[in-house]
Amino acid sequence: MAFLEKSTRKCNECGEVLGRFWGDDICPKCKESKNEAILAIENQRKTEELDKYEEECKKAKSICKNIILSTTPSLEGYKISEYLGIESSEVIIGTGVVTDFISSITDLVGGRASGYENSLAKAKQEAFDILRFKGALLGGNAIVGVKSSYMDIGDNMFGVFIEGTIVKADLINYEI
Repeated sequence: MAFLEKSTRKCNECGEVLGRFWGDDICPKCKESKNEAILAIENQRKTEELDKYEEECKKAKSICKNIILSTTPSLEGYKISEYLGIESSEVIIGTGVVTDFISSITDLVGGRASGYENSLAKAKQEAFDILRFKGALLGGNAIVGVKSSYMDIGDNMFGVFIEGTIVKADLINYEI
């Protein structure tokens, strides 16, 4: 009765005798430890990648504050040294039922729809921030030819669209 004989296969890691029908070359405990070690290494790598990405984002955000925006194709006092590309940002917002209700009353009696104004102003600022961020990621320090537009998408949704050309601009030193 050969099938009743004890298995002589041993775990490659710890030497524990493996069951006859165990298909791997390592025991369940060692396999679990190995899987945990692999997961720990993968998590460490992901954490390092995330930290690097977050550091790049922080750097770009700090640069964003200094990016010049201009609706003109040039900047007075600066020489454009490099054109880095055309970029755009889009922000879609929902106005909400309350804003729509208050605005409909304002429409009847006259006056400003401050709910809509506030929503659009917030969306516009967010779109400018996104465009600045894209500019920083491309290595620019200015965005020229900036244009903004709005669109009523329907179903109480509005879009704010901002576009411009990302450039590197050098301050011109005027010697007297």
